[in-house]
Amino acid sequence: MAKRKNSNPVQNLLDTVGEFVNKQKGKWEHKDWEALVDKVQKGGVVLTDEYKKSLGHMLEATKQFYGSLSVPDKKKAAPKPKARAKAKPKAKAKAKAKS
Repeated sequence: MAKRKNSNPVQNLLDTVGEFVNKQKGKWEHKDWEALVDKVQKGGVVLTDEYKKSLGHMLEATKQFYGSLSVPDKKKAAPKPKARAKAKPKAKAKAKAKS
């Protein structure tokens, strides 16, 4: 957890959770969770089992907001221009044979 001068520890925790979810793009594995727990504890928060459970709830709630509020990736958001169908060449008229 990043230390901020004159900052509220609760705000630090909320910032850390938000940064984690954003960095992970709303998806993480158990090893990522363990790294977050370690980061929070190194930031001075003693995580009992109950606090770990609450931290997990915070992550899941933040993940829901991330999915519904985050700005879509510009690469994915821009619709691809539709390919224009090539105009079919007009068939040349066959010359009539003179009799």
